[in-house]
Amino acid sequence: MDKMKHLAACQTSSEMRERLFALLDALSAIRLLADSDLQYHTEEQLVSYAVDVLMKHADLEQCSVFIAEGSILRCIRTLSANDDDLFTPMEAADKERLPAIPDFVSGEGIIGRVFESGRLEYCRNCLNDERYDPFRDIILGFDAGSMLVVPIASGRETMGVLYVAHLLPEYFEPWHQQMLTLFCTLLGQMLRGHRLLNDLETEVRNRTVELEKALEDSRKLARRYKELASVDELTGLRNRRYFFEEGAAVLARAQRNPENFSLLLIDIDNFKHINDTLGHQQGDAVLSQLAQLLKAEGRIGDIVARVGGEEFCILLPATDREGADQVAQRIQEAVAALKIDFDSPDPGLTVSIGMATWSEIPPGDPVRILDGFYLQADIAMYACKRAGHNRRMFYSEELSRQSA
Repeated sequence: MDKMKHLAACQTSSEMRERLFALLDALSAIRLLADSDLQYHTEEQLVSYAVDVLMKHADLEQCSVFIAEGSILRCIRTLSANDDDLFTPMEAADKERLPAIPDFVSGEGIIGRVFESGRLEYCRNCLNDERYDPFRDIILGFDAGSMLVVPIASGRETMGVLYVAHLLPEYFEPWHQQMLTLFCTLLGQMLRGHRLLNDLETEVRNRTVELEKALEDSRKLARRYKELASVDELTGLRNRRYFFEEGAAVLARAQRNPENFSLLLIDIDNFKHINDTLGHQQGDAVLSQLAQLLKAEGRIGDIVARVGGEEFCILLPATDREGADQVAQRIQEAVAALKIDFDSPDPGLTVSIGMATWSEIPPGDPVRILDGFYLQADIAMYACKRAGHNRRMFYSEELSRQSA
């Protein structure tokens, strides 16, 4: 009798050790999941890792995880003791190689019920349990003896369910339920954290795209405003502000590379009379057509601008006195041939052109130098007016004394 008691005690002790080792091994799955560094992985990879460690450290025959997409529960991964392969519905190769796992609707079958209620369900003996539908709750043709279905939740949000099964009835003990509940709670928290992180990253990306678009729109708007600020609205030529800013920069470069430089100041003769007799609309037509003519005469590198009401200016880099006179002559000839659709008889359009030429830009402030250069052309232009219009003249000291 004592020997039998001793043998029974030894057997009980052995069973307790096995249970303890099984529990410790199962708990290591929780530790491994908690220690995993998966913040940069997809949700599917996180679920797959969870199933892997659970199957490796818990004595289970089959394990599946279903994740909710709205009211539909879709299997993300399933693994059995006899199959080391992963089933991932997103991978076409696995779909072709393994049978399809059906989707469950919230409330449908034991999986759907657990998702809807948020409470664990344990089928101790599937064949004798009315809750178990072998035609609906069977996963991949596996004839379960017993099964546990545990909600995967974080706070009040149920995100999916964990399905585990064993061939033996009455297999799962209370510690299985507690361990799997803890495991699913951890997995739910990790899924929620992953989603929050992804949502944050998505929001950051979206906001970054929006910010980049807003910045680009701002840059385009700034360029547009800058362009508008430097362009004469009526004629489309550069305006006075641009002429003096950019002209000073051109002169600064010319100071480093000495060269001839010329400037033409063009004024429409009797323009006030055109406005007074034909109207401002006709006057605007004259300005616009003259602007197009001057733009056509300009070369690459020249600055053509409207600097006043009926005054236009052309800055001619690398142009000597003879070259400037040729440009001015072509302009006067083109103006004389210009056909403008006047509502009344053509008044005969002419221009006076004052010219200034420097063989070398002197040292000093380019802005002040350009002002002086412009003043010389202006003196020459008004000398043309005094001489009777439709003329072109170069600046000279004598003209300067006459205008004083």
